[in-house]
Amino acid sequence: MTSILLSDDLSDLARIYFTIISLR
Repeated sequence: MTSILLSDDLSDLARIYFTIISLR
């Protein structure tokens, strides 16, 4: 949990990743 979360690319991937987890 560093500046990586501030990255736009990883931010989108993070949203998709958490979305899939929340759907499950």
